[in-house]
Amino acid sequence: MAPTEALSAVAEPDTPAKRVLKLLKQYGTRVVLTESCSLGVELRLRASEQRIALLSQGAWPEAVTGVEITAKDNQADTVTLTNRGKKAADLSGWFLYSEKGRELFVFPAGTQLPAGASLTVASQSSAVAGDYLWQDTKVWNDNNADRAILYDAYGRQMSTLD
Repeated sequence: MAPTEALSAVAEPDTPAKRVLKLLKQYGTRVVLTESCSLGVELRLRASEQRIALLSQGAWPEAVTGVEITAKDNQADTVTLTNRGKKAADLSGWFLYSEKGRELFVFPAGTQLPAGASLTVASQSSAVAGDYLWQDTKVWNDNNADRAILYDAYGRQMSTLD
């Protein structure tokens, strides 16, 4: 779909409002719809560079190995990741997903997990201070199975823990 076609498309609940798309066009912003992409999309926006590219799986960087979900405490509402690999892992854009509650936590840019180190993500209701704060109040279900799933920035499933 061409960028101009995107502006006339019927908005779905999870797409920008027509008013937002109109403002983006007014300022010369290129709008590209990615919902139909089955693989990956790389988007770079810098003062001197605007680049959008569809990535085939072969263009993805090699998956980081060794980063695992090693603990999940439903009562304390925390989850712990450990890097069992031999080198530091860049977790920028990686995300944790609560299967039961469908909550999502995205690691911010610059998140590094050194080899042999662990980090903890705690919710707002947790009495434990985590290294990162999940903005939801209660993430992990105390009474029902609630699988934690870790994905890398390309959407590859890296680890799970029930």
